[in-house]
Amino acid sequence: MDLEGKYILCIVEAGPLADMRESGIYTIPYRDIAAVVRDVPLPAPQPTRQDLVSHLRTIEHIMTTRTVIPVVFGSIADSDGGERRPAGFPLR
Repeated sequence: MDLEGKYILCIVEAGPLADMRESGIYTIPYRDIAAVVRDVPLPAPQPTRQDLVSHLRTIEHIMTTRTVIPVVFGSIADSDGGERRPAGFPLR
């Protein structure tokens, strides 16, 4: 059985994100806010510099239409609601 987690990019005001679903990015709403996430396999692969660049560019794109509360790079919620934060991991 493959495990899947949610990679958390940022927090925004609840509502759909235009033109993001095709890239696998979507929102999980809670009351009047929403987490912007994408699905990732667990255990998550070691992050790369390209992953960091993609993370930053995605947040910058969302910031063109929304106020964003950023989430630390590498934040992953697993299926049981726990959160994993790789602290001080090296980038490949």
